[in-house]
Amino acid sequence: MESRSVIVHILTIVLMSAVVSVHSGSVNVNDNGNITWADLPSGANYTTPDEYDEGPSPLPAVWDMMYGWINTISPGELPYAELVGMFNGGMDLGALQELAMNYLTDVLMGFAICLVIGFLFLLIFPIVCCCFCCCRMCGNCGGKMHQKQSRTSGCKKIVFLVFLIGVTGVLGFGVACGYFTNERTGDVLNNLEGNIVGTMDDVLLFVNSTVAELRFVALEQTTWLIGEILNDFANVGDVLGGAIKDALVDNVQPAIDSMIAMVDNIEDTKVGLEEMVTLNTALESAFDTFCDALGDLKDDVRDARAPVCCSGSPSEALLECNPLDFKKVASGGTFPETEIGFRVDALQDVLDGDPKGAAEASKATFDNIPETVSNSTKGVLDTINGTFSGFITQIEGQIDPLIGQLTGMTSGVDDIKGSITGFTGYITEYDQYRWYAMTGLHAVVLLVVVFNVIGILFGMIGSCATSSPDPTKRSGLSNCGGLFLMASAGICFIFASLYMVLTTFPFLIGAPINKFVCQPLLNGEILEATIDNPDGFMGSDGYYLGSMLFQDGSINFTVTGALDQCDKGATSYSAFGLQKFLDISKYTNFDDYIDEAQFGDISDQIDLTDVEIMSTDTEDNLNDFKAANVGGIDWTTYEAELSTRLVKYGENLNAYADELETWAAGAGTAQLDTIITQIRTFQTTQMAPMVAKRDNVITKLDVVKDNAAAINDSVDAAIDDGNAADDYFASGNITTVVVEQTEAYKNKILNYLDQFSTYIQDMLEKEVGKCEPIANVIDNVFNLVCRDFLDPFNALWFVNGLYVFFFMTSIIFGVKLAKYFRRMKTSDTYDDDMEMKGYQDDGYGAPFNNKVAAGPV
Repeated sequence: MESRSVIVHILTIVLMSAVVSVHSGSVNVNDNGNITWADLPSGANYTTPDEYDEGPSPLPAVWDMMYGWINTISPGELPYAELVGMFNGGMDLGALQELAMNYLTDVLMGFAICLVIGFLFLLIFPIVCCCFCCCRMCGNCGGKMHQKQSRTSGCKKIVFLVFLIGVTGVLGFGVACGYFTNERTGDVLNNLEGNIVGTMDDVLLFVNSTVAELRFVALEQTTWLIGEILNDFANVGDVLGGAIKDALVDNVQPAIDSMIAMVDNIEDTKVGLEEMVTLNTALESAFDTFCDALGDLKDDVRDARAPVCCSGSPSEALLECNPLDFKKVASGGTFPETEIGFRVDALQDVLDGDPKGAAEASKATFDNIPETVSNSTKGVLDTINGTFSGFITQIEGQIDPLIGQLTGMTSGVDDIKGSITGFTGYITEYDQYRWYAMTGLHAVVLLVVVFNVIGILFGMIGSCATSSPDPTKRSGLSNCGGLFLMASAGICFIFASLYMVLTTFPFLIGAPINKFVCQPLLNGEILEATIDNPDGFMGSDGYYLGSMLFQDGSINFTVTGALDQCDKGATSYSAFGLQKFLDISKYTNFDDYIDEAQFGDISDQIDLTDVEIMSTDTEDNLNDFKAANVGGIDWTTYEAELSTRLVKYGENLNAYADELETWAAGAGTAQLDTIITQIRTFQTTQMAPMVAKRDNVITKLDVVKDNAAAINDSVDAAIDDGNAADDYFASGNITTVVVEQTEAYKNKILNYLDQFSTYIQDMLEKEVGKCEPIANVIDNVFNLVCRDFLDPFNALWFVNGLYVFFFMTSIIFGVKLAKYFRRMKTSDTYDDDMEMKGYQDDGYGAPFNNKVAAGPV
């Protein structure tokens, strides 16, 4: 149970990281109930790399060769099936012994052989070295400075040279590998503190981000959502009442508009008729004055013309001498004052019924539907408000303790980091001595390589510079090359056992760990065969983790599968199968908090029966008005008389004055000049104002006629639209509208919650809490132990083993080749008759000639 509790806490942390996101620049947008959620924020900046760096060349090749060597000497695998059976208690002693023997043969035999070879080398090689040295000191084993010549000597020399060059090259490659491995180890140790602390910082960042993200989604996002819902509750008048009003507007607004348009028409017509009466009175008064002035003007013109006309003036051709024929306009026309009077009274009777007030009252009632809805639903919404407000409090009560637990998990991290800093400080301080030691070891091999190279170069150059093939006459440069090769062989003899010690014992430790621990961990093999085994592990029925965490072994929840999904960018909720452990829909199902029946109470509280557009009194008053036939006034006679000219001559007497002035020029009388002046004055003071008054009456007449003609139509439209609206209300449609809009209002509120639930579910499964940092941290821990530490450690024995092996070949080919470079004391030579002449030592250092039969030695 303790292990299950630990895993549950770990999964809880992962879940919290999956269900949350930190603040970003974007914000949530509520578009009339359709929420556009804020974009997910950019992720935290983790320092743990997602790919392992194997180092510069030739290190990757070293790792590959080392792994290849280990897998070659131990090609088998751990008997996972048998181990699982043993853990499950299904293996007896005999089976266990058989397993051990098979395992020893398949897996451990290669390690055992390598160890035996190593120990035998350590035991035998020093003895061989002593024997070889003693043998050469006695003049044997190539120690005698005498060389036998044969037809194949040149070929042997070339073969030994080629092999030694190859061996030297391999040793040089080994030195390079050793140097880079040594530097790699130094870099790992120098960066150890940063690596470990960085990994801990990533874990700390993961937890801290979880806390911040948890507050965002579980508190701020939920609070924002509830705030939007409460805002719609607080503005129920605008939201629900406005929707009801919009649904009714097509049936109500035309009636109100028709009533108001009718009243405006009646008022305009009434005012126009009253203005017509006033204008007509003024016109008649002005016309009487105009007629009197016109009569006086006619008398004056007649008196002034009489003497001239009787004298027989020739101007009679222009103007007859009879009195000027000014025709009066009829006495103002037959204006229908009686008809207008009683129609003005009829219009006033309608206005006294205050139809406009009734229309405005109906409009006010209709416009106040939002306020009516807000007031009538206050009690019900207060109850629902309390439910949602309590939900926020409940969420805070559940989240705050969890946040406290997550925060408490990081309390001791700083102390641990301090301890790590102190420990790694010691490692860094003393690592220089390791570096010195490893550099010295590789320098010894480098010295072997240098001696071999110098020996080969000196020997070859010296051999080419000497024309005589006689070994006793070889040049000093060639002899020096041979001595370098012998020195290289001596170094190999001296240090080979040390390198074998540094090969055997590190191999004894590092190779098995690599084979049986690190490789199975890095490739997931050990996890797949044990705790991820679908056939059960440690007594579980089916998957071990599924059985332990979910009490259901059929649930395919595995560590390797989860980490693989994390590497592919899956979320923690999906990768770790948390939907089986914690069903988020259970927490986002708001049916437990909201009773939908409460929304039905809202519609029951809304009463709009007092909305009335066309009352009975208003309709009767309008029907009486229609009977008065306000629009039936006969304007024909009045318009005909108004269209008659004021005087027969025309309405521009200045033209007449001009004619009279021309006619009077031959008469030579001053009285005519006075009359002409009077005519012009009459045009300005009488004729022009009279024409203007008449035209004003005509203009007003057109407006009044149009208004009066439209009255009956506007009254009919007002009655029809008003009755249609009242019939719509009376048939119960308004109740239907209220119920429908309340249902839509409820659906809008619930849609908030559905969107939030879908948002959380989608984010959990697809976007938030991507667990790649978790997989990276785990991979980094494995890589730190198995790759950063164990690989360079294994490279130590691998490179040293390479040194030892090629030390042996370097000794063999170096000693052999040195014989062809060094200057001999005696030798066997061939003459032209194929007779070999020998120069031999008599044992006391004095050479003597010795002829032997020619032929191969």
